[in-house]
Amino acid sequence: MSSIKTTVEINLSYNGIGDDECEQLAKVIKQSKTVKRLILENNHIHMKGAQVLAAALTPETGKDDPALEELNLKNNGVGSEGATAIAQVLTSNKNLKQINLYWNNIGNSGLQAICQNLRNDFPKDFVLVLPPRPIPPSFHPLPSSIPLLLPSPSSFHPLPPPFPS
Repeated sequence: MSSIKTTVEINLSYNGIGDDECEQLAKVIKQSKTVKRLILENNHIHMKGAQVLAAALTPETGKDDPALEELNLKNNGVGSEGATAIAQVLTSNKNLKQINLYWNNIGNSGLQAICQNLRNDFPKDFVLVLPPRPIPPSFHPLPSSIPLLLPSPSSFHPLPPPFPS
């Protein structure tokens, strides 16, 4: 009997997901062989949550890369340190094909970390979605094979109101 492989998308956008919930999501990322897309737009994920997700996406020595191909963190609050943690994943994870860090206040230091960690051997279908800002010439040049999507500010959607305590 042949095994059936299913591509799974988990969309938890607008669900008030925060750093604590990222701990559970990290377990899913590490253990799942079928979750390919994790969409976490418009939540409350900050530096700590981004660091936890980045750790889950970093391949363990002697093991396969996590199956996740797309991580969408659009409109959270990962900041420069969260972006730096995710940037470090780019040096080792070969399955990740799309990362969306639009509207995350990653700053120049987060952007520089991403630029410095992009490999020249990324697959041709790798996509990086960043805020619409010029990349300073002093930053490591982006490999020409990587499309860089800079959405227009009109695609901004504000964060939902926080859940009442």
